[in-house]
Amino acid sequence: NKAAREMRERLEQMVGEEAKYLWMGTFHSTCAKLLRMDGAAIGIDRNFVVYDDTDQLSIVRDLIKRRNLDPKAIQPRAVLAEISRAKERLESPTKYAETAAGFFPKIVADIYKEYNDALRRANALDFDDILLYAVRLLEQAESVREKYQERFLHVMVDEYQDVNMAQYRLTHLLAAKHQNIMIVGDDDQS
Repeated sequence: NKAAREMRERLEQMVGEEAKYLWMGTFHSTCAKLLRMDGAAIGIDRNFVVYDDTDQLSIVRDLIKRRNLDPKAIQPRAVLAEISRAKERLESPTKYAETAAGFFPKIVADIYKEYNDALRRANALDFDDILLYAVRLLEQAESVREKYQERFLHVMVDEYQDVNMAQYRLTHLLAAKHQNIMIVGDDDQS
């Protein structure tokens, strides 16, 4: 990520060698690193692949087709957007299905489960999974959580006005022990 690289370079100029010990990155790059290093604690293979929009749409289109649904009426991008929102709220397919009311949400609930199954079979995560599973890792694996809480003495988040529920939860899990958190946001962008 260009912004993270530029920030690291500026910090290196300001503090010197100490900067190489800092862990900087986007939410997604940080979470992917956590999962590759310790995801096995919750069953995530360190060699997972990350599916992009094209890969994700391919799965959803296939699942819509298998149900003999009209892709013009049940648009793959709309289904994927709803699954993404559920994952951002840290909702599993089961939890989403429990509250699904109406025609479209019930179809999404059905597709969401099979979509996740398809990702699992391919040893793949989508971008939302990277955050969701990192949160699960820190919530469910106490020794892993303690390790990273000890590692992250200070947590800083830029563009905080854009943070979703998964990112909020992750930030607070990492900062819980030392409670040294700094957020930067622009209330004109919220």
